[in-house]
Amino acid sequence: MELYYQYPMVTETTASVLSCTEENGVFLVTLSSSPLFPEGGGQLSDTGRIDSVPVSEVRTVGGKTIHYCSAPLAVGKTVTVTLDVDARLDHSAQHTGEHILSGLAHKLFGAANVGFHMAKDYCTIDLDKFLTDEELKKLELAANEAVRRNSPITTELVSGSEAASRPLRKLAEKLKDSREQIRIVYVDGGNIDSCTCCGTHLHTSGEVGAILITDAQKYKSGVRIWFACGERAVLHAERLQSEVTALARRYSTSREELPTAIEKQIAELSACKQEIKTKANLLSELLSEKLISEAVRADTAEYIIKCFEGFTSSDLKAVTDRIIADNEGKRQLVVLLFSVTPSGTDYRMAATSGVKLPMRELCSAVNGILAGKGGGSPAFAQGKSARTVTDEDIASLRGYLASALR
Repeated sequence: MELYYQYPMVTETTASVLSCTEENGVFLVTLSSSPLFPEGGGQLSDTGRIDSVPVSEVRTVGGKTIHYCSAPLAVGKTVTVTLDVDARLDHSAQHTGEHILSGLAHKLFGAANVGFHMAKDYCTIDLDKFLTDEELKKLELAANEAVRRNSPITTELVSGSEAASRPLRKLAEKLKDSREQIRIVYVDGGNIDSCTCCGTHLHTSGEVGAILITDAQKYKSGVRIWFACGERAVLHAERLQSEVTALARRYSTSREELPTAIEKQIAELSACKQEIKTKANLLSELLSEKLISEAVRADTAEYIIKCFEGFTSSDLKAVTDRIIADNEGKRQLVVLLFSVTPSGTDYRMAATSGVKLPMRELCSAVNGILAGKGGGSPAFAQGKSARTVTDEDIASLRGYLASALR
């Protein structure tokens, strides 16, 4: 018997155990009747107990309602089946809120619900039409107005042909010719929503409490909406307020003034980045001039090897690129720079055109000496090692370059 559709809500009943089988340590139980809703229609299943045995989930398999239990139950035994009321009310609140949002999205914007998912900590609706931030706000306000009206939520069982003649928001094509009775859910007699549905719902829209759209992202050609209803909405709002309050305190301002403080910091950071970029360009220019003056000749080519502390890989790139750009077409030059960091050593190398030593080959030599990883092209390469480059390593590489460039 489908006791989970009855109102007032059936929270406990007695039943007979019809079967009990075991699969991978879980016991699958069927009963003569049950108040526990099986997963379906995008809604999570109920949880509860059979006597003292917990029921973790309920599913419909092959037309039978299966209760997944942690212990076996004797076939033929009369048992007490108890519903987890808090979980049912939470699921029903989310599902009722989904009907309100979907119905109003259709009425206000002509958007059709093409997907609904309920998880333990979030719910989503997929609409086939993209909604702007302003439209989402309008939808949320209209949904909460529908909650405040405390409109009735009713159900009706009809044939497939009769359902096809009703002005419903959604009716699957396969149900139009169904010989089984089809369950239709109405919110405010269809003024808010009318849709075929097998889930559980609250008795009135007011019982939802509140509907909060928590996020939205473009999805395919439409939009995916994350939402929370009832206690979930309250807890989400509380978490958000706590996070905003903590952030406001970090900025030494109020929640109301936080956006202004953040915008101010963004502007300051942008100015700092530009200042750093300008100074970095000047530094690379001056450093390039100094390093070029220290170049060592090896036959017809020259090379530079230098180690710094605290330079980023971007700093190394800026300096090597500047040296090569300033000397391209003027001399044959190889630049090999290292930077010692807390995590090891970064290195980058580059060469002007005409240098016979490919930089990927030089990088392989550095990788071998430092047990590092890296690679590149004939013109430039880079890598990283977990250990710190030593004076002995650099001396070995000087000898390598002096020989390779002859």
